[in-house]
Amino acid sequence: MEAGLDPVWDCPTNGFRPPHAPAPIRDHEFYERERRGRPWQGRQNVDLDTALVRSSNVYFARLGVETGYQAFNRITAAARFNQDIALTQLPGGPYADASLAPRLVAGNDAELAQCSIGQGLMLTTPLQMAMVGAAIAMDGKLYAPRLILGEPTTVLGQVMSVTTSRRLRQALRETVRVGTARRADLATIDVAGKTGTAQAATGADHAWFVAMAPADNPRIVIAIVLEHAGFASQSAVPMAAEVLRAAVRFGIVGSPPTTEGRP
Repeated sequence: MEAGLDPVWDCPTNGFRPPHAPAPIRDHEFYERERRGRPWQGRQNVDLDTALVRSSNVYFARLGVETGYQAFNRITAAARFNQDIALTQLPGGPYADASLAPRLVAGNDAELAQCSIGQGLMLTTPLQMAMVGAAIAMDGKLYAPRLILGEPTTVLGQVMSVTTSRRLRQALRETVRVGTARRADLATIDVAGKTGTAQAATGADHAWFVAMAPADNPRIVIAIVLEHAGFASQSAVPMAAEVLRAAVRFGIVGSPPTTEGRP
């Protein structure tokens, strides 16, 4: 989005295989149908918004290679990957462990494709993804986390432009409304969010979901990871929906609860 790219590509059943990659990257539907013994026909004419809504590995792996390793390095640095995160302004911490993103170089498109979908050498924490989600919610500004009530807010930098963050929120709203995160589409408040299913070295995949609400002017961002829980749409998304329902009930977002006869 920052580079002004919005290509329309087919995402075929055989996926995307960058140079020197040992295997193609395929969409989650391919593996879902493979487990049931059914073929996946791929998807045609996919643009950026559709790729977000459908969570297309094929599209974003190819888009990462098309955008280039320098863009990847810039955005991960801006989001404070590879840096310990201070949880308060008190001297000496405490600190949260750094999320790790490789410093990519020219010619390694296989790793760039994997990192562009959150795989390969990418390692991240729920706190890091909550901060990224908050940057999307706050017009591109990355804020430091705070554990102590009353500490002033600290802006760590601008991760993306205001235009990009607002367009991204719209696409993430559609992801909840009609895409992979439909189980978080609540009647009480508009939710935006993105699912993620991260392969683990052993066992079932890890399920991720980052959500924010209300979508047009977020007041809450949550990041959930369930280890070895499989597809996020079946596990992390319903859990997030329960958290967001509680946030509405307690008046954190949406209209606060009222007592009969009183505003």
